[in-house]
Amino acid sequence: MDCICLLTHDFKDEFINTLVKIDRDPNIKNFKVIVLFDTNNEYNISNQFENIDIIKINRISSSYDNYGHSMYINYFKQNYVSIKTYRYIWFIENDVYYPNSLITFINSHEAYNYDLLVSEYGTRSVNWCWTSSLKGFKHVSNIGVLAVIMRFSAELLLKLIDNIDKNYFGYLEAILPHICIENNLTIHQFLPEMCGILTTDCNLPLLNLIRADIQQNTRYYTENKIYHPIKL
Repeated sequence: MDCICLLTHDFKDEFINTLVKIDRDPNIKNFKVIVLFDTNNEYNISNQFENIDIIKINRISSSYDNYGHSMYINYFKQNYVSIKTYRYIWFIENDVYYPNSLITFINSHEAYNYDLLVSEYGTRSVNWCWTSSLKGFKHVSNIGVLAVIMRFSAELLLKLIDNIDKNYFGYLEAILPHICIENNLTIHQFLPEMCGILTTDCNLPLLNLIRADIQQNTRYYTENKIYHPIKL
C-alpha cells in the first residue's frame, strides 16, 4: 500500500474539489489518504469524506521547513513505525491541481521504482540561496528539486526522519537530492507528458487562463496534467 499525504493550512473550494475527486476514486482502497492540517486554523469538514483522514498537527521548527512541509516531519516522527508499512509516500501541497483524480496521476508512475520522484530536478545557480543551508554532507553540489508534489520511497523517508536536524541540515529543496546522493538512493522526474506549468510564480499569464478554465468549468487551455500554483 502507498500513502497519499496532502498538506494544507485551509480548505479552499478547489482543494476540497481535489479531495472529493480522490475520495470518490474507485482505486482509493489501494491507498492510505491523509490530509495534514495546520492546527493554527479551524475547520470542520472531515465528515465530508469516507476514505480520507483529516489530521490536525502542529508545524515544527526545522532546517527542512518551518511551514507546511514540517507537518509531515512531525507526523512521521510520531508515527514512525507506519513508514515501513508503505511502499511509497506521496506529499502534495494544497495548490497542486489536476483535472481528474490525483490517483490517476499517481498510478501513471506505478512502474517506476525511484526513491524520489519530483516534477523537476537539476542544476541551480551558484547564488541559489538554499545551497548554503546544507550541513552534514560529504559533498555539496548546486542542485535542487521542485518540491510541490513528490513521491518518497519508505527508505528515503526513514533516512529523512532519522537524520534531519541531527546529522543532516538544510532546506527541503536542497537537502532531498543530497540525501539521495549520500545514501545511493535514486531520483528522477515525473513523466513529462503528465506535467503542465509547475512553478512558484503565481502571476504567469497561462496560469491565469488555467484558473479561468477551472472557474468557468471549461477546458480551453487545461490538459490532463498537473499544475502549480492554483490558488482558488
